[in-house]
Amino acid sequence: MTLRTMHRAMIALVAVTALSLSTSTVFAATVNSVIPVTGNFNTTLGGSGTANLTSASGTFKQWLLFTHANIGVSANPQSVGLSIPTVGANLPADGVVDLDYDNITPGTPQFLNSVNADLNGSGGSNTPVGFTINASPLQINTSLGNFNLVLTVNGSITNLLFDSTAGAGVVGGNPGSALVPGDFTATLQGNVNGVLQGVPIIGNVNLGNLFTINPTDVMFSAGIPANVQLSDLEGGVAPFPNDMLAEFFATLPFPIEVPVSLPINVNQSANIPNGQSGFSSLNIQGNIDANLTLGNPDYYLSGTVMDALVPEPSTFALSGLALVGLAVVGIRRRRAS
Repeated sequence: MTLRTMHRAMIALVAVTALSLSTSTVFAATVNSVIPVTGNFNTTLGGSGTANLTSASGTFKQWLLFTHANIGVSANPQSVGLSIPTVGANLPADGVVDLDYDNITPGTPQFLNSVNADLNGSGGSNTPVGFTINASPLQINTSLGNFNLVLTVNGSITNLLFDSTAGAGVVGGNPGSALVPGDFTATLQGNVNGVLQGVPIIGNVNLGNLFTINPTDVMFSAGIPANVQLSDLEGGVAPFPNDMLAEFFATLPFPIEVPVSLPINVNQSANIPNGQSGFSSLNIQGNIDANLTLGNPDYYLSGTVMDALVPEPSTFALSGLALVGLAVVGIRRRRAS
């Protein structure tokens, strides 16, 4: 074989190698990853609603000289407003996202198969979001005069979860956006306390804990937006494959409403000794209907995918052409010598 023939054969071999390298990754492959994510969830908690009194009855025993006089207690059906002071919450969040994307750096998100997020429970912390509900005074009547029932709810929201019910396509490239359908779940717990204000003769009466809100789950459906951005943590630099950072974030364009319905159930009796005045019996029935509002909610979650990305096809092509050039230079040098 002549030197010229060898020269041509080596160029062809290197060219074929370069072509093989350049065409082996011309088409991006769709990859699926289940990505553990952590981050934060921010919101403000407020709300509104009504307290409804349906009935009141009982007996007020008033001490008069050497005996008690029994005074009846009653109330008309009535509704009053609630005030719920607004509080801010910045909560640690975590979860798992199932994502399809292409494997060409920096990656292009294609489809969100599922999103499961604990919005106040990163690391099992289950950080509570506390709330207070104050009811305007409810009027109770006696023949001696009227007095007020003031109700206060001290509670918290725990286990604030979002679980998708279907997947969603990601549009717009990288970053891309999606609207993920799903369900929110929240656990409510706390106590309802009552105070009678301005009771004739004896003043204020603290009724204490009227009702305990045992942990109760409420569920409501809402789709949440998701912005998805992928980035090559190694800047597209070899050796490949490279690690990828996946980020999921959005400000929700709607408040998250958590419905609350609690009974007003006062059923007390007492033995009133001689020389004292008080309620020998008191029954008050009604309910509290409130809508807790998680306003201006936004979230940020991110996770790392190991060995996820390969370089652009042009990178391989250029490297292959560089090999051709080096081979040609090497052969020419040998001929020159």
